[in-house]
Amino acid sequence: MLCISFQIKKCPVGQECQYCNLCPVNLPEAVFADLHFLPDPTFDDVLKKFKPFDEVYGTMTTDECRASAKNKVTKTDADKKNEKLFVAAKVRSQVKCVECGKPRVVYSATKLTEGEKRALQRCQEELTYTCGSSLFPEGTNLFGKLVVREGLACINTMETTYYSGVAAAFKPVCFHCGTGESLVDNADTQNLKQLFAIVRPICQGCFDKGLQPSTRNANQVTKKRK
Repeated sequence: MLCISFQIKKCPVGQECQYCNLCPVNLPEAVFADLHFLPDPTFDDVLKKFKPFDEVYGTMTTDECRASAKNKVTKTDADKKNEKLFVAAKVRSQVKCVECGKPRVVYSATKLTEGEKRALQRCQEELTYTCGSSLFPEGTNLFGKLVVREGLACINTMETTYYSGVAAAFKPVCFHCGTGESLVDNADTQNLKQLFAIVRPICQGCFDKGLQPSTRNANQVTKKRK
């Protein structure tokens, strides 16, 4: 389930927008000026714990310390039950999250029937799937038969099984954001391919942000002795 929150504060006195002119601040000016947005959780690297609220209230914070910003997948009860399905041989299709746009892998113990393919297509066309949810509602025929990893959140990178499906092959997409546009193929990535057996795709946007291609299985180089 995706939870989104946001905060709104009226304009400062003397800088009112059209709405704030119609609905001005009722609080005393000094009290209103002392109101701040709720801070993000901020971790203290020295004390190894989160800073108390009164220490960070009124300061500029970022969301980098929130749990959902970490690229860690927490297994749900459904994921634990379906764990044997989350392998390359059981990859059947993909479905795109309507929030982040990442294609998520659809698994099934058996090859998809034409009816199952149509049901999956309707799911995509009706824009019902988001990261962290099941594909089909509980109680329906396909619930638990066609499954996705429900522990995935929009912040999580692509699943490695997306690139290694046996019965289904998908177009290359960026390992970090899931886009298939502007994938990098430069001297850096070519050099990595000489060093590693597996180099996941990365788009230009993620590369420019300083992210690196995900790699696996370093090639063993045998140096010849003279």
